[in-house]
Amino acid sequence: MTKNTFWLLLGVTLTVCAGILAMETLGRPRTVQLQIEGSHCEGCLMNVRKSLLNVPGVKIAEVKFVEDGTPPAVPSAGSSGDQAGSGESPAMADVPAEKATPSVEEPATRTAVATLEVDGWNTPSQAELIKAVEDAGKQGRVLP
Repeated sequence: MTKNTFWLLLGVTLTVCAGILAMETLGRPRTVQLQIEGSHCEGCLMNVRKSLLNVPGVKIAEVKFVEDGTPPAVPSAGSSGDQAGSGESPAMADVPAEKATPSVEEPATRTAVATLEVDGWNTPSQAELIKAVEDAGKQGRVLP
């Protein structure tokens, strides 16, 4: 074998090995996390999840509320603030029934995190992921 043939074969072998390593690394799924704002309930999270799963390249999407952002529990209708079991709050007890319109408060929004497994070959852009969250009616940003 001549000296030039040796170097040529060595170069080809190294190039092929580097290509195989690159293909293996690039093709591996990777994890992306998004912070989701504006969710009220589990239904909101399901809508975000479905929207994210429609993005090409997203294989798995798990969306959960952040524990430290959990709002305080709202007392139930049978709690100790009721007046003699009447179902009315003390402030509403003296108002005639036809004029009593209980206020309906907007549910508190909570922060959620979406953990995605994306395809290494067909990785969606950050803009595509944010648009999917916005299509579900929420705000989102990619976490570092």
